[in-house]
Amino acid sequence: MKNPLISLLLIASLGFAVYLNTLNNKFIWDDESLVTENAYLKEGEVSKFFSRNILAGEGKKGAFYRPVQMLTYGWDHAFWRMDARGYHLTNILLHVLAACALYGLIALLFGDPTIALLTGLFFVAHPVHTEAVAYIAGRADPLAAFFMFLCFIFYLKGLRCGRPLFYLSMLLSYILALLSKELSLILPVLILLYHYVWREKVRPKAFFSLLAVTLVYLLLRVTLLKSALALREPVSSTFFQRVPGFFVALAGYLRLLVLPLDLHMEYGYMNFRFGDPRAVLGILFFSALWVIAWRRRSAVPLIFFSIAWFFIALFPVADLFPVNAYMAEHWLYLPSVGFFLFLGWGFEQLRIRKQGRLAAVLAVGLLTFYSSLTVRQNAYWKEPFEFYQRTLRYSPWSWKVHYNLGRAYKELGRFDEAVASYKRAIEIDPACVEAYYNLGNAYKDTGRNEEAVLSYEKAIALNPSHVNAYNNLSIVYSALGRRQEAVAVLERLISLFPDYAKAYYNLAVLYFRENRYDRAVGYCNSAAQLGYKVPPEFLETLKPYRK
Repeated sequence: MKNPLISLLLIASLGFAVYLNTLNNKFIWDDESLVTENAYLKEGEVSKFFSRNILAGEGKKGAFYRPVQMLTYGWDHAFWRMDARGYHLTNILLHVLAACALYGLIALLFGDPTIALLTGLFFVAHPVHTEAVAYIAGRADPLAAFFMFLCFIFYLKGLRCGRPLFYLSMLLSYILALLSKELSLILPVLILLYHYVWREKVRPKAFFSLLAVTLVYLLLRVTLLKSALALREPVSSTFFQRVPGFFVALAGYLRLLVLPLDLHMEYGYMNFRFGDPRAVLGILFFSALWVIAWRRRSAVPLIFFSIAWFFIALFPVADLFPVNAYMAEHWLYLPSVGFFLFLGWGFEQLRIRKQGRLAAVLAVGLLTFYSSLTVRQNAYWKEPFEFYQRTLRYSPWSWKVHYNLGRAYKELGRFDEAVASYKRAIEIDPACVEAYYNLGNAYKDTGRNEEAVLSYEKAIALNPSHVNAYNNLSIVYSALGRRQEAVAVLERLISLFPDYAKAYYNLAVLYFRENRYDRAVGYCNSAAQLGYKVPPEFLETLKPYRK
């Protein structure tokens, strides 16, 4: 296909076709933390996205700093409020844009529009990307990939014509990629791969400007942003204990790319032995691929480039240094480019060898197969309850799945089952603060206040900064007639978080019920000064007691 506009139209059309059925999917998993429970988003405080981690809007600590991703949610919220369809539409658009940018990059690198088209089509339709597209919180992957591909394109354009505008666009794209996802740090290495394969000398001004941006970004992460980001919990495994897991994951990733069946969330964090058959298979694949790449590096540079791209892009999430799982499907978003490029080259080789009809039939058949699997897999992400139940079949050991299933049960009003799920999450992870907190909520909502007190107290013991646990504990204390304890909890909350306006209002209500009107008026005024919208009827009630 020599007409780039027609090629781009084909890629975009296929992308929208296979993901159209995600528009009616609901918010799920981390969508709650990033969107529906994000106070910054609801209150329009988008400036805080640049000084906080991505979970700060829900009052949680996190290690990810992705302000551009969060800004896209702010954009969605401005147009769609809490209508999930708009957020899903943005995800589809970003995935399509990433696929189109990939087409442009491959065409620029290899000068073969057919290989570029096939790479883009396989990339946009393959079901392994559903975790990054059908899942709103997976948006960081297509967003970062889009800017990375653009950066690479502008870099190549700059090398070939030397215009400053291309270099400026390159730097802007790289900055936006870094602020979309940390994985973008690998881009300079991928650019070095280009220079190695094409034996093109690195131009210092262009390449070192990228390194300068990288350095500034890393310095900001360890200095100004250090207080806003939580370091990952220390892991007990050593580097050598984690190495077999890389090969197990490699075997799994290659299987998912070739035969993408049984896709699911939550693979978990675990260690493996070198004697594990999957690790042995992964070692064999690893060795075979590098032997092929090295032997063909001169005769067919595309083979070396595609295999090297796969491993370089996979390296940051290979668990060779600790990450939060031994594998995840969305981590294939960038590495899969190498696989699709190799696949596109294979079909082009058939055409060159006078097997054009066979190549076309096989390519269309494979695209149809992958597209149908994608449409089916999108349904997995549709309803929270069904999603968690199905995920539980694959990962019964995961406290996260049990916890989220408990939340889904609670939304359905099935409180006893919610309690059972939260308890199971706590059995698996006794330090699961949110499970204790939500267990307390389930007890509170069913009138089991004494049990709610114990759950909230445990959540606070595990996390002394859990604002909502303090607040709800004061509510159940008050319901039990233990008003002095409710007051004490709220006063402690205010001492920890002097700007938490709701605590002042709740104290005003408690003091009013105890006929301590001067204190009620004082705390009500404090709440209002901090921006809390005090109910008009309460203000009216306090009128006689104002001096």
